[in-house]
Amino acid sequence: MGRIAGRFARVEPRRRVRDLVLGLLSDLPRKNCWSIAEWAGETSPDGMQHLLGRARWDADAVRDDEHQLRRFTSWSRWVTLAMLAHAFLAVVRADEHARHPASRGLIPLTCNEIQRLFTTLIVRPVHDVAHWLRWSAWRRRHQARAQASHCRRQTASQT
Repeated sequence: MGRIAGRFARVEPRRRVRDLVLGLLSDLPRKNCWSIAEWAGETSPDGMQHLLGRARWDADAVRDDEHQLRRFTSWSRWVTLAMLAHAFLAVVRADEHARHPASRGLIPLTCNEIQRLFTTLIVRPVHDVAHWLRWSAWRRRHQARAQASHCRRQTASQT
C-alpha cells in the first residue's frame, strides 16, 4: 500500500483504500461496501461509497503504480489463464449440448453450472459424485421452472 499512498492527499482515503483492498482479499461471503465497511469496523458504508464514488484520486495512476508498470507480467498471465478457463468451459458446454440435448424439465448445462460441477467434483470433492449430479439436476430443474414461470408472466403481461 505504500506504493500508492502518495496518490491520496489525505490520510482517511489511504486508510479506506487499505481496508477496501484487505476486505476484497478477505474471505467475506459477500463483498460490497456495506460488508467490507462492517468488516473494517466502520459503522456505515458511507466512507467506502465516498471513496469509490466522490473522493478525488487518480484511479489511472493507482492502476499504473500497481499493475501496468510493476505487474504487467502477472496480470497478463492471470488474464491468459482466465481466458483459457473460460474457453475450457465453453468447449465442454458445446460438447455437452451436442451429445446430450436438454432433458425435459431441465435447462441445458451452462458454463457456470459446469464450473460448479468441475470445482466440486474435481478440485475439492467433499461429497460423492452422485450427490453433486443430483444437486445439479435439482438446480437445473428449479431454473427451468423459474424460466417457464417468467415466460408465462411476460406473455400474460403483454396481452
